[in-house]
Amino acid sequence: MTAYCLETAQLTHYFPHNEMGLDNICLQVPAGAIYGFLGPNGAGKTTTLKLILGLLRKQQGSIRIFGESFDTHRVAILKRVGSLIESPSVYAHLTAAENLRLLQKIYQCPAARVREVLALTGLLDTGAKKVQRFSLGMKQRLSIAIAMLHNPSLLILDEPTNGLDPAGIIEMRALLRQLNQESNITIVISSHLLTEIEKLVTHVGIINKGKLLYQGELHTLTGQRAAGSRTVIDCSDAARSLTLILENGWTGVLEEGKVLLESVSREGLADINQRLVMAGIQVYDMNTRRNDLEDIFMNLTNN
Repeated sequence: MTAYCLETAQLTHYFPHNEMGLDNICLQVPAGAIYGFLGPNGAGKTTTLKLILGLLRKQQGSIRIFGESFDTHRVAILKRVGSLIESPSVYAHLTAAENLRLLQKIYQCPAARVREVLALTGLLDTGAKKVQRFSLGMKQRLSIAIAMLHNPSLLILDEPTNGLDPAGIIEMRALLRQLNQESNITIVISSHLLTEIEKLVTHVGIINKGKLLYQGELHTLTGQRAAGSRTVIDCSDAARSLTLILENGWTGVLEEGKVLLESVSREGLADINQRLVMAGIQVYDMNTRRNDLEDIFMNLTNN
């Protein structure tokens, strides 16, 4: 039986003038997972995360974190949750360590924890450098350090790679993977950068217009991608090639002077190539395109 770190049931939220923001959102985040919460702008990602953290008043539904009701165990739960929903307030004229030491006193966590999170986020060598001189990537790392200061078991991040350059995104991805694998932290991360999410997460939830359209393990979506693969064959005689392909049990169609095949294995493609060559047909190119997470996302949100 799956142990869930975070669960919501029938989470529904209305904005002023009875405008629905969320419609019966039922999230299930397994303990130890990196859960990618995906959706276009305005889909309801941030609203959901704010409700989970108690930053918005819950109107309908239930929230359970670490197996406990958020309604009755709010303080105890939040002591074990780190979050980055909006850029945290930091003192730009102070160093990273000085900012963290102020918060360490508020959180009443061990003083040694400041150095630990600086090392964890790669900021230990920033020394006397003021935060106002930090790059955007360094500021995001400081935000993660702040969220990690009290040693949480669950980390909730809303668009943590926003504005980062490609190198910064790669560094952030490596950091989050490290936190998950080495510190056994469950991570919920919302994002619209679908190709990046695919490289990081173990589970995915897709939301659009306040409705949860899909939820499950990433490899299930990967299976859908493989099932939806298409191979285009460019050859000297497309019509005769298609006839040979159909005669040997595969399915395909002609499209713009080329043969289009659906869901053929690598071994099957090798067999097809060999048969075409033996029939005297020149094969110029075989190009297989698999649906990526973005294709699947667009198909779901456009339906």
